[in-house]
Amino acid sequence: MQTKIVYDTMKATIKSWSTIKEVSNVRVSINITEETRKMIKKIKNEEFCGQRVTDGYIINMVMSNVPIENLEKKLSDIRQGRNYQSIKYTLDRQTNERINDINKRKGVSKDIIINTGLMLYEKKLKNEAKLEKYKRRYELIMNKSRIKIVDNNLLDILPGIYSVWISAIGKEEKEILYVGKSELIHSRQMVHLYSLLDDPGYFGLIDEDLKNPKLQLGFKIEHLINLNKVNTFQELEDSLKEKEKEHIKKLKPHTQKNMIMKNDDEKREAVKKVIENLLK
Repeated sequence: MQTKIVYDTMKATIKSWSTIKEVSNVRVSINITEETRKMIKKIKNEEFCGQRVTDGYIINMVMSNVPIENLEKKLSDIRQGRNYQSIKYTLDRQTNERINDINKRKGVSKDIIINTGLMLYEKKLKNEAKLEKYKRRYELIMNKSRIKIVDNNLLDILPGIYSVWISAIGKEEKEILYVGKSELIHSRQMVHLYSLLDDPGYFGLIDEDLKNPKLQLGFKIEHLINLNKVNTFQELEDSLKEKEKEHIKKLKPHTQKNMIMKNDDEKREAVKKVIENLLK
């Protein structure tokens, strides 16, 4: 699967470059740090599986695929390197102009610009691999003819929308306290369980509520993202945000107002009334 991703990426890159009628390359010297050189080598190995590709090709590819606005936004997170080595690279004219332009406008070294681009591109590769893993998991779990796994809810390891509810023992009525989204519902549930014990106030609860044997609290999967309709990791993130907003509006969780958590006093007041009604 990883090999397929690599070759698909190569084809897409070559195809996008082939639309340019005339590519004019320039030979330039750039003061580069060892850290940046290692990042270039790492991406070369990850993306091209040991094929013969120049470092300049990697720089061209990164600068062509990383949105400039994302790169400039990330620049402030990168510290200036100290140990430089001047190395010649063959860059296409567009890449060279982009680097020079950012260098002049932002007042940062070319090494930092390339380093930042490499970091963002590496994140892009990881997100693509993660999405492929989610898609494979989705296909296996949704396949009714698959092997049976006993006493496990496999849907919990998919991306989706979930709710946290509270109820009284013996009653069917459930009140929604919170609605959230996650790429991995199970792991998010575990985080909430840990935080519930340490800080019940996040859900508008207090220790007395946790010690009340007449109450019960649980999680519910409200919606799973159809990964067959998702092509990029960004589409997955956008779909999660959209569905989270829809379900918060629909379910009206007591600790949230639209997409924002209520303050502690508002949460406690709302949840206290909910518990009192449940226990009547």
